[in-house]
Amino acid sequence: MISLGSITEFFTNTGQLRLSQRKTLAALVWAVLYEPLLGIAKIGRHLAMANTTTAKHAIQRVDRFVGNLRINMEVAQGDLFAGWSARPPASS
Repeated sequence: MISLGSITEFFTNTGQLRLSQRKTLAALVWAVLYEPLLGIAKIGRHLAMANTTTAKHAIQRVDRFVGNLRINMEVAQGDLFAGWSARPPASS
């Protein structure tokens, strides 16, 4: 199982989004990896289980990120894939 910390570290080292936005994006990616139901409340509840926060606050975090009109989704998608393309290939 990939830890939330390792995904957060991966996202905070690269990208064009603000650091707080990259951390939230990393948390959302982690939550969706391990709870593949795509609903704001479901993602928020799963995220709350991993953090020391309440479900209410985690759901608000997800909702604010998804509804933030200042986030360019093309940039967010680029940040998502920029880290993978920047990593060296895994050796066999």
